[in-house]
Amino acid sequence: MPTQIPSQPAAEADLVCGMDRSDVETAMGLEVGRVEGDLETTDADGKRTCDIWPTDTSLVDGAMLFVSVQPASSTEGVKLRAEVDGTATGVTDPTVRYQDLDGAAWSGSVGASSVVFVGDQVVSLTSTWKGDGRDPLKDLPALSSQVAASQELEG
Repeated sequence: MPTQIPSQPAAEADLVCGMDRSDVETAMGLEVGRVEGDLETTDADGKRTCDIWPTDTSLVDGAMLFVSVQPASSTEGVKLRAEVDGTATGVTDPTVRYQDLDGAAWSGSVGASSVVFVGDQVVSLTSTWKGDGRDPLKDLPALSSQVAASQELEG
């Protein structure tokens, strides 16, 4: 049974994009090499983005995990709400809708995408890789909750 990713980062955790570095490495199966962006700087629409790149880029061409936090009322936030609810035109219904969170996930060939609404914000994660024996449909909601906790989102 693989280690379950906790929904809160450890108290003394080394945070990368609002998540415990060791939990990201467990979920992705790759060591964190560098981080681009941060969750402190917002663009004109209030969106914050952060990307995590692996140390070994021979397996993943680009970032292994993309993170964004944005207002649920933004244009993109409204679009994501429709995708989660299954009312968006031309978008595949989610692979899973979360029971304990206001959100959903879509599985990909190797990674997955997860969208979680927390109060007036939406946390979106997209992974392009997964660790051996890992299920991104289980790991991403926990990592999304870590982002929400570290960013002190309420909802």
